Amino acid sequence: MGACVSSVLPCKSSSLMGEVETVQSEKMAGRVPGVTVSLEAVKMDIAEEAGSPSPLLEAVMAGRILDMERAQAIARDIAKPDYTIGKYFQDLMATFPELHLFGLEGMSVDTLEFKRDVLYGGRVAGDEFQRTIGAFFAIYWLLRSSIDGKHGFCHGVDDSWRPLPSRDGESDKCRVFYGDETIWKYFQDLMLDAGVLVQKGSKLEVDSETTLALLVLTALHDVMKVSLLLPVVQKADAPYRGYGESEVIADHDLAIFYLIERYPQLLPSLSSLKPELQSSVQMVLSGLAFNNGWFVQAEAPPGAVLRGIKAAITSQNKSDRQVSKRDLSLYFVHWLTDLAGAEPSPLFGCLKLTSQLPLPVLKSFMESVKYIEQLAERTETEVMESYLKEPPHMLMQAVQA
Repeated sequence: MGACVSSVLPCKSSSLMGEVETVQSEKMAGRVPGVTVSLEAVKMDIAEEAGSPSPLLEAVMAGRILDMERAQAIARDIAKPDYTIGKYFQDLMATFPELHLFGLEGMSVDTLEFKRDVLYGGRVAGDEFQRTIGAFFAIYWLLRSSIDGKHGFCHGVDDSWRPLPSRDGESDKCRVFYGDETIWKYFQDLMLDAGVLVQKGSKLEVDSETTLALLVLTALHDVMKVSLLLPVVQKADAPYRGYGESEVIADHDLAIFYLIERYPQLLPSLSSLKPELQSSVQMVLSGLAFNNGWFVQAEAPPGAVLRGIKAAITSQNKSDRQVSKRDLSLYFVHWLTDLAGAEPSPLFGCLKLTSQLPLPVLKSFMESVKYIEQLAERTETEVMESYLKEPPHMLMQAVQA
């Protein structure tokens, strides 16, 4: 079994294809400790595998299980005042085996050697792991917005991982974001619609079951961005969504869905869930391809804008489980937290949303969600007409003016 350990990512010069590029220290700032994989152990396991859609995935995950007791504790305790983000990070790494797959990011396909500190395409090996942790941190902070979540979401944490009330040099956008009650209300309403939060009297409480599903799908979503793990379509599955037998599924979203749909046993966190929670994860990661910008700007006819997400809903509805508005809300919670963690510096907060994406644009996206949720019951044209009859879409046009 491939041994996985936590380690701080290096920051030094290295070479790839005869070229030397230096990773500047600022590119490594705000990052959590990374993970590595024992190559010797992995090579040994690969040699023993045969007939697997992803031998390396199977080798690294062999014998690993989701620590269900710890996973349930995370979901139960995530909004408690004394549950720190440092403890949360430690629990995540000890609970979800798939997070260690990111230790393979930066490995050379040809030599199976690590090039972890090399820039490629403006990225540093390990970025996808940092982004995944950023999405996890966004979940944590959103569920604690009434405690310390707003501080962490907007300003990040200090050297001791305590949420900061402010950060030196932060943008005016970030300060405006922090004080904007409307955007926080949008976030809270979405969490309620998805069932991640539930209203009990005058109090909001975390639903541990739905939160557990959200944590698992966050752990799984981007692991196929590690190209060495991409699956090959097996004979029994061919053709599969345009891919023939023995073809590598190069689309990382389709790749993870292929494994979820056909080989869930290779993903310990998924296979450990109750069937209904597995269905929720599968629905969210089923390829609900959707461009929110096209929708809010009405850039194309309803079919062109909404066909992908409607087709995924229709496909899911052919199974025993019908897609509901709550399912679509969970999809958008995942979309939101994934976007929030897009910058590979999770300790600095959710910079993509608080400092980069214009706040009016984000508000228009959040406002549009309640219309898109109607696709569970209505046609693409009906949903688009409903949206265009209301004023929110004008907001996007005003931003562009």
